[in-house]
Amino acid sequence: MSSKALPDAGAVVKLVTSLIGKQVTQKPGVALKQVPKGGVVGVFRNDAQEIVVLVVADVPLAAAGGAALAMIPATAAQDAARSGVLPPNMAENFREVINVMSGLLTGSGNRAVRLTEFAVGTVPEQAGEVFSAPGGRLDLELDIQGYGKGALSFIVA
Repeated sequence: MSSKALPDAGAVVKLVTSLIGKQVTQKPGVALKQVPKGGVVGVFRNDAQEIVVLVVADVPLAAAGGAALAMIPATAAQDAARSGVLPPNMAENFREVINVMSGLLTGSGNRAVRLTEFAVGTVPEQAGEVFSAPGGRLDLELDIQGYGKGALSFIVA
């Protein structure tokens, strides 16, 4: 996989399903052109500290994924989705979901990328440039069984 390549949607679903232990389905989603209000962004960098990929999720998906990972009741995730506020425990759990995605983002020649920044409701420094001039993107709607659905975007620098 080239350092500019995007993960396969099926691989994303398989990884998230395996990690959280709930059935996950996907369909094409809306393009997140900025961090949604209260949403999250993970910044992945290569060994040269260059931004390679942003992973962005809205509050409903971050809450669903973070809650499902820690077996927090689905009602708590649904409450967070309705309020638009991601509780710190769900944010930290979803950070781990995004961190595990690094395996899907490793470049050619087995050059690894690492999650170097994770932010809730803001855009980390330098990441804003990627939103304005993406090199490619994969936009999905993931539905986590019993927890809810939301938007997830992979945006290549």
